[in-house]
Amino acid sequence: MSKHFPDVAGLLELFTRGKDGGDLSKLYDFENAPRPPTEIERKFDLLDTAGSEEIDRRLTRFMSKIGEIVEGRNLTLVGHTTFAGIDRYYPVDIRRPDGSRFQGTFRYRFGSNRPPQLSLKYQKKEGDNSNRGEFNADVSRADPDTMHAMLSAVCWAYFCVEQSGNFWKFRDEAGRAVEVVAYKVGRHGEGPSRLFAEIEAVDFEDASAAFEIIENVQKLLGFSRPHTQSVAEIFGPQRPGDTQ
Repeated sequence: MSKHFPDVAGLLELFTRGKDGGDLSKLYDFENAPRPPTEIERKFDLLDTAGSEEIDRRLTRFMSKIGEIVEGRNLTLVGHTTFAGIDRYYPVDIRRPDGSRFQGTFRYRFGSNRPPQLSLKYQKKEGDNSNRGEFNADVSRADPDTMHAMLSAVCWAYFCVEQSGNFWKFRDEAGRAVEVVAYKVGRHGEGPSRLFAEIEAVDFEDASAAFEIIENVQKLLGFSRPHTQSVAEIFGPQRPGDTQ
């Protein structure tokens, strides 16, 4: 459901369009796009139910659980991938001429076995990270230093996290596509400190159908309460004017 620009030129055009006299408040109004791209997922804290159990052991148990579900219910496994890399986050907080506020986060993703990608994520409803707006841009041909300079010019901060884990894509018993990812994450240079699983619906008709798909897999995995914070909120700096 995400909109993909063929390369970074498309994203640069959006920035340029909003830079009248250096006024960044006229940045493209993503929230009111004609067909806003959508990411619908739920995140679960795997260590929340594992107590003091070490991260790698808990991740191994989760991988076994996925295998049992796929085999036991004869689900169609579309693909399985392991990944590792760096996510660099750039929060953006903009006041538009009409006084409205746009808050979002650019994520520049790169790593050993993932093509570079730039994403913009923003909440459609304050405090809700399960149904967010998301734009993805292919930046595989962009120079990393140029990307950093461009994003730093319009964003008020940046920070890095390390991620590694496993990604599965399969079809549930009704033939509906779903993605499950389990990953270790921590601040860059400090090693992993958290372990999460995410369930994301793919190719859904509307939000109601997407959450039905997610809840079906959620029950199979034995998950109960979703984790409400995004990775950016967990590891990132506070926005200007925010309080503890």
